[in-house]
Parts: sequence; structure tokens; C-alpha cells
Amino acid sequence: MKMIKLMLVMILGFPCFSATKLHRQNIKLDDCPIEEYEQWSMVGPYCAKHFHDMRAFGEAESACRNENDDAHLIAVHDIETTDELRILTGSYNKKTWIGGFRLQCTDGFLWTDGSNWDYNNWVPGEPSDMGDCVQMSYDSPGLFDTAQCCEKRTYVCAFLAED
Repeated sequence: MKMIKLMLVMILGFPCFSATKLHRQNIKLDDCPIEEYEQWSMVGPYCAKHFHDMRAFGEAESACRNENDDAHLIAVHDIETTDELRILTGSYNKKTWIGGFRLQCTDGFLWTDGSNWDYNNWVPGEPSDMGDCVQMSYDSPGLFDTAQCCEKRTYVCAFLAED
């Protein structure tokens, strides 16, 4: 079993979770059900898209708003969304902005869509005082770390999919 997991890590670029998760990681994410956003994918409850142009955190958030009035940098509230976000970003070896940011003069974080910070998936030792904006780490795929907001990163925009 260890050999199979090692082979999967080498092939997929990240450790596998359960058999169900592994199966999901071998398939394409569902397309966004909204007609004009078929190029976007379902990630958790969101229609989401990974943009490869490099932008500072605030510029990335503005770019998301330009894509859709309800779009923001993606908020991550659970492990399932994290897993699907890893599938969306694939093996793209860059740090990627997600929508978390530190509230000024506090140690608290919030998401750009205004939702509460209710899920922690930090790289060990994070959050640090190295920055106030949250990115998905390429050193530890799927985990969060902080960075200076002015640094340029790829980014993931998302908006809640409507039924």
C-alpha cells in the first residue's frame, strides 16, 4: 500500500486522501452550470476559475469583480473545497491568491466575500507576520500561508453557483 501511495504522489504531485477523494482527483471538475460561465468549474459551492496572469492581491480581487459582479477571490471553508481547489490549480507550480486577508490591528482573518474565517488549513508555523494576505502554498499544496499583499501571484476567482 505504501508503494501505491508513493507512486500516486509522484504521478499526481500531492498525497492522496481517501479512495473517494482519489477517484475524484482523477476526474475533471464539473463545469459551472451557468451558461455564460461554462469555462469555469465547480469548486465546492462555487463557480471558480484559476487565472494565470500575475497580480497583487487587491488587483486580483478587482479582476474577479470585473469577471462577475458577485465574484471574489475564492473563500475556502472546508477540506472538500480545498481538495477541489487543488484539482483546479493542478500542478501549476506557483503560489496562488485565495481570498483570505488579515484584519488590521488583530490576529483575525476574513474572506474577501465577507464570510467568516471558519476553516484553518495553515502550513505549520503560519500564519506569520510576513504578510497580511493569504495564498495557497506551492511548497505544501492545499495549505495556506501569508504573503505581502503587493506580491504578484496567480489567483482563483469564484462566485456562488445559483440553482
